[in-house]
Amino acid sequence: MEIYKKCLSTIKCSLAVVDRDGVILYCNSGFEQELSEEQGALVGRDIQGTPVYNTQMAGSFTEEWVYMQEMPKDFYVIHYMPFDIPLDFGLLTITPSDILIKSQNKAGSEPMIPKELQSIFELSFDGLFITDGQGRILMVNSSWEKLTGFSRDDVLGRRANDLVAEGKYTQSVAELVLKTGQTETIQLEITDGERTKQKILATGVPIFDANGKVWRVVANIRDMEMFSQINSLDRKQRFKSEESPQPHAESSVDKPEVIVKSQAMQHTMDMIARVAKTDATVLFSGETGVGKDVAAHMLHSLSDRSHSPYIQLNCAAIPGPLLESELFGYVSGAFTGAKRGGKMGLFEVAQGGTLLLDEIGELPLELQAKILRVLQNKEVFKVGSSKAKALDVRIIAATNRDLKRMVGENQFRADLYFRLCVMNIVVPPLRERKEEIPYLISHFLKVFNNKYGRSVALDERALSLLVQNEWVGNVRELKNLVERLVIMGDSVITPEHLPLEYQWSTVKLSTSSSLRQAKDEVEYEILRQVAGIYPSTRKIAKALGVSQSTIIRKLKYYQIMGENGRRYAQTKKEEKP
Repeated sequence: MEIYKKCLSTIKCSLAVVDRDGVILYCNSGFEQELSEEQGALVGRDIQGTPVYNTQMAGSFTEEWVYMQEMPKDFYVIHYMPFDIPLDFGLLTITPSDILIKSQNKAGSEPMIPKELQSIFELSFDGLFITDGQGRILMVNSSWEKLTGFSRDDVLGRRANDLVAEGKYTQSVAELVLKTGQTETIQLEITDGERTKQKILATGVPIFDANGKVWRVVANIRDMEMFSQINSLDRKQRFKSEESPQPHAESSVDKPEVIVKSQAMQHTMDMIARVAKTDATVLFSGETGVGKDVAAHMLHSLSDRSHSPYIQLNCAAIPGPLLESELFGYVSGAFTGAKRGGKMGLFEVAQGGTLLLDEIGELPLELQAKILRVLQNKEVFKVGSSKAKALDVRIIAATNRDLKRMVGENQFRADLYFRLCVMNIVVPPLRERKEEIPYLISHFLKVFNNKYGRSVALDERALSLLVQNEWVGNVRELKNLVERLVIMGDSVITPEHLPLEYQWSTVKLSTSSSLRQAKDEVEYEILRQVAGIYPSTRKIAKALGVSQSTIIRKLKYYQIMGENGRRYAQTKKEEKP
């Protein structure tokens, strides 16, 4: 280590050597000064206890990363680069951002970058660009030029919005970040030049000054043209024997449908986009029906494996004794009834691509050990064979169960859990992204109208009720409801056409409600909502499954409407009839 210290001491930038557990092994005086620490005080400390730490670091000391971090003195660019084994440590550098992003006096001039950081910026696989607080482009890298087809000489010093106005691309993530002051992710299209029709996924991150105003916008862009270039794969070419596709397993390379209109989903999509370019194992978690399989498919589509097979297996759909042969395959004569010539397992079918193990919490314990061995050794043994076959497959998993709790209850192997959970991406429930419900309904209406040859639409009142629903079954429940409405409904769906459980929104009780007050509040709210849907007391009574006389009495008591249908003020009487 001493020889490395001598070499590192000659480097002028502020740096530290960090081991794979995040412990500082060495740092130079520049690093100590930037963190206002005394000489030798940082060595042996966990990086997590310093201002340099960012959640992006967690568990990532085997991968390279670059990000901006606010520290007591200034904003800093943090760059970590791991060394190859057997050195087993990485190099961490910190640089004040005003050194990295610094324009010359005249507008449009190229930013000045230290040589040791220029290669980091230029060699990034993602396209990178930086704007000031007015949206003027300060810096772009070579990947940005390659993806957009535009030269940096043509854009530096110009406002990103002006390029949109000139028809060079459809929208600017930098301008959106300047408006919202938040991290934003959008899809855009190049509309001019040699890369016309190029699809781009862009993520912009705001950097704030001391007054809380957006000072810089740092954005990265990624190629989405791969989606339009993917052709359907012939499964027969991926099978060496004359077999049909395995049951409960799906293979697809089509572009997944993803609607992102909420901050919660934007955060999830940003994580997916960041992780996609790596081969890290990912665990998708979330409630049933939220779209974990769609998120997993998007991860595959954004990865370098997107042109290779994407296989999805539902672990809960196949009995345990059969699941092993489905995953690993078998050789001829492995067991009674085994097909002559054997069978290829899904690990081999997914070779070069991605395998999603959906509902992985349902895996039997004895099979979990074998999955762990595949993850560790990157090889697979067919049932009945002693010959290993090397694998090049990215394995990802999804579950709606609490695997950590299952580990504590000895229902799931701890070693497999930690192998799978290198990155845990949570897909938020629909109730936390209600702004997406109108867009999802519009999408599903289009899909099922085309499927069944209908032209069904929802009126605003019905749409409002559906947006207010809690959606326990999440996107799957919403999709099934829209399909039912298209099949059974008229040309325009009104609240009256909705199933009864969707005809009113959730009732919120006051915190001081007694049992009787709570009953009255619930009864009043249900009657008020249903009275706004049905034109007569007879239809209200039919919808609620009570007599018409009961409805008339209740409506009078709650002063919701009179006998002639005239509405009263929506307040309750103190006396009960």
